[in-house]
Amino acid sequence: IQHNQHILDLFFFFSSRRRHTRCSGVSWARRCVQETGEAQLNYLQDLLPNYKFHLFQTKSSGGKPFYHTNVVLSIGDNFAVVCTESIDSENRESVLESLKQTHEVIEVSLEQAEQGFCANILQVSNQKGDKFIAMSDSAYKKFTEQQLSILSKHGKIIHASLPTIEEIGGGSARCMLCEVFLQRNSA
Repeated sequence: IQHNQHILDLFFFFSSRRRHTRCSGVSWARRCVQETGEAQLNYLQDLLPNYKFHLFQTKSSGGKPFYHTNVVLSIGDNFAVVCTESIDSENRESVLESLKQTHEVIEVSLEQAEQGFCANILQVSNQKGDKFIAMSDSAYKKFTEQQLSILSKHGKIIHASLPTIEEIGGGSARCMLCEVFLQRNSA
């Protein structure tokens, strides 16, 4: 199993007492289609033995697997946006229930995930600790008013036009941003 193949497909959420946590020792990931679920799970458990993993298959409206977890799942400090329609029926309920244990879940449709990149969003914060939710104009327009209302409880929504990355690159706002969970060096 190639190391980087799995790292690209995973969201790892580490806990720390000094900052808000996304999740404590749990990771949700799209199962790699080139490997068996058992082989991928063994690899991940060797990599992070204290984590619990929820692996699942995805399927687009065209019947093909989604290429990255972040197209169908976004996790903020206290919310998760998930395209449950895309998750295989065998794992859909367990993924949804595990997310609901620690997050307010916002379900989006296949259309919202594919055409609006609604799960390809990212919660960020500034140095003051203010929370923001970064997304594309496409996502903003595809979210319902109710979904936007829920998201706005978790941060100020900021959105921008990203047609090149969405139409040519196949990604959106989340694909363009990086999360850093390192403690600031005081030196």
